[in-house]
Amino acid sequence: MSIKDKDSFITDIGLVSAEDIRFFKSKNGFLGVDYKGTEYKRIILSRSMPYSEPESYICISDNDMKEIGILESISLLSPEQAEMVREELRKRYFNPIIKEVLSAKMKLGYVYFDTILTTGKKIFTVKDFSRNIRQLDGNRLIITDVDGNRYLIEDLFALDSKSRTRLAPYLF
Repeated sequence: MSIKDKDSFITDIGLVSAEDIRFFKSKNGFLGVDYKGTEYKRIILSRSMPYSEPESYICISDNDMKEIGILESISLLSPEQAEMVREELRKRYFNPIIKEVLSAKMKLGYVYFDTILTTGKKIFTVKDFSRNIRQLDGNRLIITDVDGNRYLIEDLFALDSKSRTRLAPYLF
């Protein structure tokens, strides 16, 4: 691939330059962006690689989910701009951490988890556990419930043995 091909590839995936964007908070508290003179009063940020590269390749979309562009790295922004983006991503990617599994019971194709999270006690339901309980890297797991909420196990082997035993039937 020539340099010219590489440059057109980068342009084709919609990377935006940090110099061409300015994030702001609207009077209603929503995150907006000014991109090359066009102002979007409410935007949605999403991570292209939320667990392996959480600070890179941030997709910026308008309120109708039409892509504006992709920011290569939050680190390219000024500290103030970067903090606005990080704050918005923290809200969107809120992942309570599972500290203990009190019970895990399967009924009619659903797994009902009773857990202790970093945010307190929580009971949640998982459908199709083979798709919604996934190993990330190493010993980290992500569990997605029927409402789309995500729960993280930072280290499976750091859980107590009873929690691991309760999880074991649902791990592949």
